[in-house]
Amino acid sequence: MTEAEKIVAGYETLKSARGGLDGAFDDVAFYFFPEKFEGKHGLDSMEVGEAARPLTSFPMGQALLLAGHLYANTFSLGNELFTLRAEGQEGDAGLDDEAKRWLSDTAKRALKAIQGSNFPDVVQQDDLNYVLFGTGAMTQELSKDGRLVFKAQSIYRNFYIQENAEGVVDACWMELTYTAQQASEKYGYEKLPAEVKQAYGDPSKVNETFAFLHFIGPNPASNPKKAHLWAKRAYKSVHIFIKDKTVIKRGGFDSFPWQCPRFYKLDGSPYGISPARICLPDVRELNAVEAELKDLSDLAARPPVFGPPALGSARIVPGAYIPVDSSDGGKIEFYPVQADLAAKLNQRSELREDIRERFLINMFLSLDPAVNPKEKTATEAQLMQSEKMQSITGVINRLMRERYALMIPRVVELMAKAGMLLQVPPGLRGKNYEVVYTSRIDSRLSQVEIDNLLGASEAIAQLEAMEQAAPGLGDVINTRKAKRALAHKKNVDSDLIYSEREVEEREQARAEALAQAQQQQAMSESMKPVDLQKPVEPGSMLEQLGALGGAAR
Repeated sequence: MTEAEKIVAGYETLKSARGGLDGAFDDVAFYFFPEKFEGKHGLDSMEVGEAARPLTSFPMGQALLLAGHLYANTFSLGNELFTLRAEGQEGDAGLDDEAKRWLSDTAKRALKAIQGSNFPDVVQQDDLNYVLFGTGAMTQELSKDGRLVFKAQSIYRNFYIQENAEGVVDACWMELTYTAQQASEKYGYEKLPAEVKQAYGDPSKVNETFAFLHFIGPNPASNPKKAHLWAKRAYKSVHIFIKDKTVIKRGGFDSFPWQCPRFYKLDGSPYGISPARICLPDVRELNAVEAELKDLSDLAARPPVFGPPALGSARIVPGAYIPVDSSDGGKIEFYPVQADLAAKLNQRSELREDIRERFLINMFLSLDPAVNPKEKTATEAQLMQSEKMQSITGVINRLMRERYALMIPRVVELMAKAGMLLQVPPGLRGKNYEVVYTSRIDSRLSQVEIDNLLGASEAIAQLEAMEQAAPGLGDVINTRKAKRALAHKKNVDSDLIYSEREVEEREQARAEALAQAQQQQAMSESMKPVDLQKPVEPGSMLEQLGALGGAAR
């Protein structure tokens, strides 16, 4: 098989393997934005308690709210979002002034390029894809005029990913559909297959489209000594005309150009799990309840009418006329609508609240001090906020790690290749750098960590005070282990907690130091101080020494 045939075969295998997940994606697309849904969902006609199309925009509204909260808490125009530091360094220690200036200047230039680009618009689009389908996909490149350009891609249709052994996404397959003119602009007319060339410039085929496949993945044969630039890169890029499996264009990247954050993640799949997918059962039920409420309200407003058969045929729908035989001469009556609307409205409210919880809306709202209950004390409000923050720490950390920690170095890489940065100083050559985030959500997460540390320290101090007040406490509770347990229960960073062995070593060193201090104090107390005013005792050594001194004179 040729390289193109292997890539296409791999793509077909991935499509087949994702069949079940694509079904869930179809459900999300159908219920959240049916105008974009292209598949046949099987709800083409009105059924009992079910609508042919979704009747409520509430779930999509919650998805938009969550995407908005994520955007507002991780990005802000005009604010410093990150800084750079040398890998493995906690601060500026060990760096010369030139290295410090380069890191600071590079961070400012990269931030300015990001804020001046289309990033704010694209990241909001990617946040919505991330919330709906569980996996985002965003990339960036420099335009011909040196501007940073971002692009987001939904994984819902024709975008497939693969991750390496460390769980990092490092390969993707994208099926692209172009008209002949678009393909010519993308690849150049000379590189197009004969079939596409024939359609180019033909007015009758102006809307005819052709399928291409773009693969980006590790390049195991990369070699800096090879003549072709693409062959030197760590990641290869191959564009293929799917119909005849021919390579149209080759390229390469020094780093994987796509950032694919996953919302929730389980082992065994490279794709994330979204809040929208989790709450699909509630969304389906809510749609059914909305359909029932619509039917009931329509029946109540325009009830069917019973009357003589000669006036019409039977249809039990709102506003219908139902002919009946009547012994009272054909009296016309309205159909009695009996339904517990209050129960249905209550069911709708409960479903909506469940969906809000799945989209973490209440959690984000609780982070705003103005929304917190006023009857709570400042300490209670702080504890509640810390608990809420803990519930999304994993989500936010993964978003930062899988989007921004990869995106920012790539932006720096693109700018460096374009000569848009200062020359790397000798003190930083051959070293990697790390991204330190200073966004709104990171500040809050840092505050949670500080609160956890202070809370643990306060609890341990109280335990030590109790231990001193009641020495017998240690006979019932292993206070040493209790202190470490308190630190873990308060979610203190494990790097800050001494291990059991380290605790034993510190206790032993402290005991040895105390024993040495006690020994020195005992020796000091055993030595009598010399009284210089006391007369020399007859026959004492001091008197003898004095006598010898006088004889010598």
